[in-house]
Amino acid sequence: MVLDSLILSGGTVQNGIWYLGASATSDRRGFKLGFFAQWVGPTWAFLSPGKAMTFIADGDKIVLTCTGSDGRRNITDTGEAFETTFCEVSPEDLDRIVSARRVLIEIKGEVLTQRARLDPADLSCLLAFHDVTHGVATVGAK
Repeated sequence: MVLDSLILSGGTVQNGIWYLGASATSDRRGFKLGFFAQWVGPTWAFLSPGKAMTFIADGDKIVLTCTGSDGRRNITDTGEAFETTFCEVSPEDLDRIVSARRVLIEIKGEVLTQRARLDPADLSCLLAFHDVTHGVATVGAK
């Protein structure tokens, strides 16, 4: 299950575009909720591994650990850099994000960093994702 990518508010940066999406996956190790960030632009962002995605939900910092984009970089047909990182989120942190009235996000790369505010449409999409995955995450956690 993957939520369609949201173009981040303030999305175009240095002639490129940042996308934020949410995903829910299940494998033999269990159920995972997460966010993925994608950068498409004329240069590499070199999305960082580790604590590289931060949400500030009504002033409360939620720091997520990301895979980084190493091994997840390509060149598009139009010659642009395309890279992706995945950051796992706990059901509790997702609850905090979707229940906030004001949500800011920061995604760190070695070359580029994006800061944006999620607009009401973005938050509505994340709330719908939360509602669909909430029951599944609860069952999967048992």
